[in-house]
Amino acid sequence: MLFKQTQFLFSTTIFDLKGEPIQFLKPKYSQMASEIFYKMVKIEGKFEKNNIDNFLQQQQKEQELSKIKRKEFLIIGRSNVGKSSLLNALLGRNVAETSNYPGKTRSLDFYNLGQSKVIVDSPGYGFAKGNKKDVQNWGYLMQYYIKNTPFLKQSYILIDSEHGFKEVDSMTLQLMQSLEKPFTIVFTKCDKISKIEELVQKSREKLEKHIYSSQVLHFTSVRNRTGLSELQQSIAFYCE
Repeated sequence: MLFKQTQFLFSTTIFDLKGEPIQFLKPKYSQMASEIFYKMVKIEGKFEKNNIDNFLQQQQKEQELSKIKRKEFLIIGRSNVGKSSLLNALLGRNVAETSNYPGKTRSLDFYNLGQSKVIVDSPGYGFAKGNKKDVQNWGYLMQYYIKNTPFLKQSYILIDSEHGFKEVDSMTLQLMQSLEKPFTIVFTKCDKISKIEELVQKSREKLEKHIYSSQVLHFTSVRNRTGLSELQQSIAFYCE
């Protein structure tokens, strides 16, 4: 296994369940990450259920007409898992609005990092403030996007380290696998736990049931800024 010293009480920020070397931990990808994440970020658009269809259709046409190298990276997870906070920490600026109550993000928010690289912030699934119909619409919106965008390179599924995998998380993993969409699992709020070994073991048991034994797990804390550079390097790796 790959171990890396951190300021946490535990010893890793990245864990390969197969025990293989992690390719993105190289100086090359560290340099690429710096170039990607320290450029001017601009909001490309905020899309809801009623306008995402035209946007994706236009994407399809653009892909067919040219050799577009656009790459999209989706940040997805349960409500109140810390998506917007993590996104702000990754980008080094407050572009996504955070809140103390779940369900603040209600649209797919596209943040262009330049050179056709885009981070997509999504509505949280599970519990969220809003009526039942609104919550269902947010779910349909995410599924529609995941299924139809031609540029989704990698999804980062966020899991609250205090609570671990919930049933709705398992459903999301199964959706990704059924659509043959690649994803990476990212644990958030890791400053609130003291032992990573127990969390890794529970994750291994959960993931192996669904044939996810090749997964790389990231452990992050926005509060302590731990695991963020490794996550940036991971995105840089998939930008190639």
